[in-house]
Amino acid sequence: MSIESDLLGINRNIDRINKGVLPAMKDGLDIGLLETVDWIKTEYSRPVTGKGFTDQTGNLRNSIGQNSQLQFGGVLGAIIAKMPYAPNVEAKAEGRFAYLWPGTIERGDQIVDRIAQAVRAIL
Repeated sequence: MSIESDLLGINRNIDRINKGVLPAMKDGLDIGLLETVDWIKTEYSRPVTGKGFTDQTGNLRNSIGQNSQLQFGGVLGAIIAKMPYAPNVEAKAEGRFAYLWPGTIERGDQIVDRIAQAVRAIL
């Protein structure tokens, strides 16, 4: 094999990744993040489960959402709460009321599984 044909093969693989694998990864990440948001809203309800916070108005819980984007060579996702006081709830009392960080960590394997399932579906 020549260097030229090797480079063509590499370019075809890069093209395949950019056009198929990365969008599938993002789709899987979106599914995993949406499931995790729903799970956090249920599991981190202090009156019911003893974890997370007590939400008096429902505003903080309703503001929890997700965001993802394609990055060069991968995907990036985040679970966020849009209320201005959300970081205070997450950090106060030495993290006893935290919900985003521990909830995302607990569901990390499921998020990765969703990404893997989406990629396997296109291969």
